[in-house]
Amino acid sequence: SIQNEVESFKSDLDKLQSRIKSSSDAVSHVCPTKEEERSEVIKKNLLELTAVTSDVERLNEEMFTLPLGDHTQMSLQNLNRMWAQTIATALEDCR
Repeated sequence: SIQNEVESFKSDLDKLQSRIKSSSDAVSHVCPTKEEERSEVIKKNLLELTAVTSDVERLNEEMFTLPLGDHTQMSLQNLNRMWAQTIATALEDCR
């Protein structure tokens, strides 16, 4: 049913938010003085962010087919921003 699909969407969104927030926190709080450790943390989290790319894209596509409330749509927009910003930060730090 549509209601089950919406609930599944929200559950997937919550899981992705947690994963991306965890990577975002790790990338933004990595110690700049320990170069080797910093590099490993950045790489690990960049791999995690890359791994969730297809899930983020799927939710973006499903958003157009499900009757989602404003709060859920805003949560997805925030997820997209956090995901993109964290990837950009991680890539910049890899240079």
